[in-house]
Amino acid sequence: LTRTRFFDAELLGALYGELQRLLQADLLDDVQTSDALQCLAALNAYDRGVFSAVARAFRAKTRAMDAGLRAGWLEVFRRFGHEGERDFLQLLEAPPLPPTDPRYRKVRCWHHSRGGCALDAGCTFSHDPRAPISLVDVGHEDWWRTKPLVMTQNQKTLGHGVYGLGGMTEGARTTTAAPAGWAFPPGLLG
Repeated sequence: LTRTRFFDAELLGALYGELQRLLQADLLDDVQTSDALQCLAALNAYDRGVFSAVARAFRAKTRAMDAGLRAGWLEVFRRFGHEGERDFLQLLEAPPLPPTDPRYRKVRCWHHSRGGCALDAGCTFSHDPRAPISLVDVGHEDWWRTKPLVMTQNQKTLGHGVYGLGGMTEGARTTTAAPAGWAFPPGLLG
């Protein structure tokens, strides 16, 4: 069908019905369904019932799907503007985490932080705004406090020998030059 670009409403209607029947009976795997979706996208043929059947059949299977396959499906769903199953579109973007995952309900849900999570209580990410964006970011909030002192140009030139001596070796340190009269013992000059 894709190569011929044949647009017969009767033929497409029969195809839609057969796809829905196969999806409801769970007789299509993700690769076969992807082929069907890509074919429909190439034909620019959209049927709300077929796309809703795909969402119902694969809502619980998005975690096991390949990331490239999920991205392709998301592109097709968005291309046709199918917004009926927002939760399925969200699962295509970010599949649910298993309860054994260390990020489970600890890492911030970026859908919720952008305005609304379609999964609500069923979301496996945290809806707490104080939750970290990722587990890698935990403990890195004050990263700048662990860095060595960064001096300004004035501190380097005007305070030469005074600032930043902590990281220098003994041989690299320069002795501070005292102005005339500072090196005399007290009381000598009167």
